[in-house]
Amino acid sequence: MLRADVLPATDGLATRGIGVVRKGQGRSDVQNLVRLEGVVVGDAIGVDVHGQPAEIEPITDEEVRRLGLAGARAQRFRRDFNLPVSQDTVQIVAQGLGGQTVHAIAAPRIDKRWAVVVGVGDYRSDDIPDLDFAPADARAVKEFLESDAAGPFDEVLYLENEQATGAAMREALFVFLQQADWDDLVVIYYAGHGAPDPGRPDNLYLLPTDAELGALAATGFPMWDVKTALRRQIAAERVLVIADACHSAGAADGDLVAGDGGNPIAGGLQGLFTPSRRLMMTAADTNEFSLEDERWGGHGVFTHFLLEGLRGEGDLDQNGIVTFTELFDHVSNNVRTATNGRQNPQRSGLGDIPLAVVDGAR
Repeated sequence: MLRADVLPATDGLATRGIGVVRKGQGRSDVQNLVRLEGVVVGDAIGVDVHGQPAEIEPITDEEVRRLGLAGARAQRFRRDFNLPVSQDTVQIVAQGLGGQTVHAIAAPRIDKRWAVVVGVGDYRSDDIPDLDFAPADARAVKEFLESDAAGPFDEVLYLENEQATGAAMREALFVFLQQADWDDLVVIYYAGHGAPDPGRPDNLYLLPTDAELGALAATGFPMWDVKTALRRQIAAERVLVIADACHSAGAADGDLVAGDGGNPIAGGLQGLFTPSRRLMMTAADTNEFSLEDERWGGHGVFTHFLLEGLRGEGDLDQNGIVTFTELFDHVSNNVRTATNGRQNPQRSGLGDIPLAVVDGAR
């Protein structure tokens, strides 16, 4: 499945936040317009979505590459249809040449929204330079997620500075987010330092407030723990990870934290995601730093444009909804322009997720 989302309501009756009616709420006579898109692999002669045939078209070479389907026979399918509020799931049935069928289930409506937001600017170790704007970045993201424009989110766990220990970050991903169900939305946002282990540079870590550069294996938050949480602990289909993990804070940042290799965390995050609606956005490419300065309103440049996009500037098709794809395009283009090409945000994953409703479209 690449997409299974409620489209913007046109009559105002079926809207809860980003075009979503929570289970058990809303009027029983209301229907949502739903768009469902996916890829079927094999000798399929047809795909039915919600009891009717879907449109089938060839898959692009780019999608074949990103899905890892080289050499496989694959087709893309799509269908728009009305779904009653009383129904929460949709059945998809693919038919093969020999008459065999394969079934799948999709949940177009987001039930609950969960978020873990972490901002670390104050580090206990003298070897790790503090960051001026990372906590403000995280705080602003938290406030947005708790606003009506984002739903608001039902459960937000916020860790700032001294609260953001390695143990607290692990509990947030492994215990708190374990409560999210498969039809929920999970957002993980991190602003702070990221670094490779000086002794084993292939091992990458996010740096909690109690990290020690000389003992990252014991005190850092390993990137493989993020991977483990996503694959084994978090059941939600829709997951978005946003990382502003290598701020540039002067020469000390480059010398002591990131080293000559630039920003390895972006590449490390990209390796965690299989193509799906588990999406990732990082502030910079692997050989770049993420810049922060007063000129961006006391935020890092990445989060400045992230918030601007979520608040409405990212609604590129002007339909009242800001999706992940629209948000990334807004952030990427503006960050690249604002930094004269020194910083280029990256993304991974396929599909799309609705993230915010523009004021006046709720």
